[in-house]
Amino acid sequence: MTASDDSTAAMPGPALAADLAAARAHQAASRWPEAVALYRAVLARAPDSIEALSGLGDSLRDMGSAEEAVTLLDAAVARHPGSAALHYSLGRAHQRAKRLGKAIDIYKIVLKLDPHHADALNSLGLFFSARDDLKSGIALFRKALAARPEFPDALVNLGLNLKLMGQYTPALLAFRQAMRLAPDDVRAHWAASQLQLLMGQFEEGWRGYEWRWRTREESSGRPGLYRQPPWDGKPLPDGKLLIWSEQGVGDEVMFTSLLPELSTKVSCLLECDPRLVPLFARSLPGVELVARAHPLPTRLSAPDIRAQSAAGSLGRWLRPDRASFAGRGGAYLKPDQGKRDRCRGGYGNEKLNVGIAWHTTKVELTAPRPIALEALLPILRVPGARFVSLQYGDHREAIAKLAGEAGIEIHQDPEIDQIKSLDDFAAQIAALDLVITIDNSTAHMAGALGVPAWVLLPHPPEWRWLLEGSDCLWWPSLRLFRQKAWKDWSGVVQEAAEALARHVAAGRPRTASP
Repeated sequence: MTASDDSTAAMPGPALAADLAAARAHQAASRWPEAVALYRAVLARAPDSIEALSGLGDSLRDMGSAEEAVTLLDAAVARHPGSAALHYSLGRAHQRAKRLGKAIDIYKIVLKLDPHHADALNSLGLFFSARDDLKSGIALFRKALAARPEFPDALVNLGLNLKLMGQYTPALLAFRQAMRLAPDDVRAHWAASQLQLLMGQFEEGWRGYEWRWRTREESSGRPGLYRQPPWDGKPLPDGKLLIWSEQGVGDEVMFTSLLPELSTKVSCLLECDPRLVPLFARSLPGVELVARAHPLPTRLSAPDIRAQSAAGSLGRWLRPDRASFAGRGGAYLKPDQGKRDRCRGGYGNEKLNVGIAWHTTKVELTAPRPIALEALLPILRVPGARFVSLQYGDHREAIAKLAGEAGIEIHQDPEIDQIKSLDDFAAQIAALDLVITIDNSTAHMAGALGVPAWVLLPHPPEWRWLLEGSDCLWWPSLRLFRQKAWKDWSGVVQEAAEALARHVAAGRPRTASP
């Protein structure tokens, strides 16, 4: 706040100061109604208190009343046109109301009033990043940090943008600095862990991976459902270890690949997606299975269960470094052979049967994974291949449009629903000669079945694919095709198309390496 930011000439009296302090405390603790009530009480006695006006507007916005906040702050700005603080609060209210253009214009006014306003610089940096202008975003985050060196949020934003630019070591330094300044900053710890795993720094990365339970995406409260103590990676003298599923189907399939190894040392009970029970029962005969349900099945609180672990936490104990992957894990799923043979017979043998998947429902704002179906035309035009859709969800319209406009046929098996029956989905993949997919559950299912699969990865990829190389630590049957530049799929698709043409020309059997 600048010297002209508060038009109350005198310092507030002890009572007002106490109410303002209490309001700020409620606001910091996300107790919005209490904060609103106190800010209104201050304004009843000091109508021109810019701190109270700004705090009230921010609290209304955060409790979901963005339009009320805009009305209040519009009036406040009209009375105090020189206040950078009020303008900034107004910009945030417009942003919450999804009037982004208006918010940007107001942040620019803030910087005219106060060129060193760190919050406005940080907010503008986020807008530039969202518009793919990473260099401008980075410059603004650096300016914010020059104005306020101890600014964890700007450090995390800087690190995320440096990561997208491929500057991994400086990005990790930014995250670590944010963690030093704010040891409880969830974004900093989570971002650091993702980058450490991506860089192959598994020991540190797995420790930080435990912060996922505090993130907005994973804060489901599920760890609190299980009564047993967390597993510490040591052998259990008696009883069972409960491993409970988390995240998506692909994650379940990937982390469950650790159980064939783990179950030779510890008696395991796996709670999993009900759709995976038939497939896992066939593939993991030594593991007891319980279908995930709400409320929690009573079996999961039985006294013979001595410890519990989230599936994603097993890596900390079983894969602490790159060397621990060698000769372990890999394909473990066994498809239903009858279903597999039916699919194979229906697809024919006159061409190479290639499964294809291009979409995911998982939203990634940083490095998007989906590819538009028409962007795959260089692959789909390779002669000698018959393409089979492995894409879950209803994509009939896009497939029909491609057929009408480009003459490309993609076979859709009417007997397979990749969402409803994961056992059928596994059999379908097992019937194919090759799979070409983005980073979604199809890639993990193919790897777990030992089916050759080519994975088209964004830049930077998710942590499990690491930074370099065409081989996959988790799945030996996978070959990785990597973007060279952020959001540029053209090079990856062309590389895969040329590889497919060579693959078809070589007439390789499905058991051969791609």
